[in-house]
Amino acid sequence: MNYHLIDGKAFSIDAFGGIYAVTQNNFEHQMSLLKDFNIKVASLSDIVDNNVKEEFSVALTFDDGNPSDFDIVFPILLKYGFPATFFLSIQNVEKNGVIWEKYIQMVKKGFDIGSHGIYHKDLSIIEPSEIRTELEQSKLIIERNVNESIRFFSLPYGMYNSKVIKQAKILGFDAILSTQFNFVNPSEKSFVLGRWNIKRNTSIKDFILIIKNHRFTVKKYKYISKVKKYIMDFLGSSLINKVNTLKNRY
Repeated sequence: MNYHLIDGKAFSIDAFGGIYAVTQNNFEHQMSLLKDFNIKVASLSDIVDNNVKEEFSVALTFDDGNPSDFDIVFPILLKYGFPATFFLSIQNVEKNGVIWEKYIQMVKKGFDIGSHGIYHKDLSIIEPSEIRTELEQSKLIIERNVNESIRFFSLPYGMYNSKVIKQAKILGFDAILSTQFNFVNPSEKSFVLGRWNIKRNTSIKDFILIIKNHRFTVKKYKYISKVKKYIMDFLGSSLINKVNTLKNRY
């Protein structure tokens, strides 16, 4: 499952119009539910490497490189003993003044770091040379600063095509992660992994149904994800993001 900004205030509008700004209270509640329902929270590496024995498990990922990664998420995950992967957008990290030392501390505690590109570009609509730059340079910058090998890339807006897959494989990534809802079967060795985006309006009821693997809820989210991907392919991700921003300015 995938998060973005965790908001310790009553409400804030981030770059996505606030829809991805999950409140701190909701986030803590969700983590407690994973613990209460005895859901295995595994590292992304263990899931990809098929090192998880449980039939059903979840991996926690966080996109963008927001200050809340360290200020809010880090201590909560330590409290519950949950691993996670943090995907850093270089531009966002620099803009928010997040210092690399904080992520180094997280790595030392066993958390993983991944790449989310340099400028958060939709890789499916740019030239191959730009795709390579976004993938390669972001990987090198992060590896240089945290002194860890970067295995995974989180796709901005969840968008990709065959050129993105080809470049990512050439550059040595073990997997790229979209935002299309899907369950991952490690034995299938898929290179593109789906995720469930946890949003501000994700209800606790739906969260519980998903982690209990409720069939109807799973089908509903898979359908919504496919429709969203179709709309984004047809209209373009930039227009969708503008609509989301306007819709959520309340």
